Amino acid sequence: MDDKKKLWIAWSFYDWANSAFATSLLAGLLPVYFATMVVPEEGVQIDGAFFNLHLSGVAIWTYGVSASVLFATLIAPLLGYIADFKGIRKQLFVIVTVVGCLSSTCLFWAYPGWVWEVISLFGVAYISFMWSEVLYNSYLLDIAEAKEQDVLSGLGYALGYAGGGLLLAIHLWILARHSSELSADRYQIIRFCLGSVGIWWFLFSTPALFILPRDPVKAGQAKKLQRFHFFPRLKGISKGLIIFLVAFFLYNNGVQTVIATASIYGSKQLHLPVYQLMGAVLFTQFVGVPGACVFAWLGKWLGTKRALVASLFCWILIVSYAMIMESAREFWVLAGFVGVVIGGTQSLSRSFFAKMIPAQASGYFGFYAIGGKVSAVLGPFIFGMVYEIVGNLRYAVGSTLTFFIVGLILLTAVPDNAGKNEIISRND
Repeated sequence: MDDKKKLWIAWSFYDWANSAFATSLLAGLLPVYFATMVVPEEGVQIDGAFFNLHLSGVAIWTYGVSASVLFATLIAPLLGYIADFKGIRKQLFVIVTVVGCLSSTCLFWAYPGWVWEVISLFGVAYISFMWSEVLYNSYLLDIAEAKEQDVLSGLGYALGYAGGGLLLAIHLWILARHSSELSADRYQIIRFCLGSVGIWWFLFSTPALFILPRDPVKAGQAKKLQRFHFFPRLKGISKGLIIFLVAFFLYNNGVQTVIATASIYGSKQLHLPVYQLMGAVLFTQFVGVPGACVFAWLGKWLGTKRALVASLFCWILIVSYAMIMESAREFWVLAGFVGVVIGGTQSLSRSFFAKMIPAQASGYFGFYAIGGKVSAVLGPFIFGMVYEIVGNLRYAVGSTLTFFIVGLILLTAVPDNAGKNEIISRND
């Protein structure tokens, strides 16, 4: 096997490794376990010198997620530029991955009542997860040529959906099999599933940790970093790149809102039981594997931008139909379409962005991460606000159409020849 294939396999399997965190901890087991079992039913009382607060488990969880996202996204661009200028991207990647794996594994000790210990461990793991994504994504520029980036990005997302979905399926099987056979510690099986995420993440990330290359330190880079001269590089961002980042921020709001609220919509509006909702999540994960591959092929055939535009048209149709669907069968059909489209949208966005930035540009991926992570907060917030005002989940779902439509319009305004040659200044 040649070196290029080894790099591709190692890089792609990191998606397989860390997607377990996204499925089992971020979206699957931990939110419900934390809000209903770790936090007492009566909530937590905080008595301060100047204020008193009473927080429920749901409030503590959502505040913890928001705080983690905010901190990680504020530091992400600086992390990327330090990786570039110091030539320590590989070292930082190893550190944040190992920290994320360790803190995830420590969730095995997520005992009931250990509220602040558990939310702190999750916060460290989530921040490490997001920072590792910034550094991991930046390697796409170095290990694949521009014409190969759609395929490699799609392969990574396909393996991510497969790996995350597989571990979630294993967890659900374990919980179902042992639900009536728990030991004196009736939460031991759940804690075992939580802790196994860190082990899975570490085991399958070892190829990337050992095989991905180190970066050479270029002359004068450390001196520039000390004087903070890397900030003027932002002036060199092309107009096309700015338009794309705004478009990505908008349509990714829609994507993240669908991810965060689909189960709520299925439960409250369609009255689907929990087992059907979890089954639909797994179905979406596994359909996402061929979906990412199909859109990678479309990106190669039509061009990355045209394939991405096509995926946004699909999202508009999906959300429009979701507003009027009535049955469980329709919910499952839409879950399948979401699985096909979501992997394509994410992988094409990543590869299209990579084509528009200069080499050795981890810092740019920091700003890409900001658009993705901040939208994970804003989109669901607007969904909830519309529901509070109107009192109808169908209208709340419809609010996400605005993100997709405006994002699509802006994406079409990005020049077809947008690329690295559009960067005005790469070295300032």
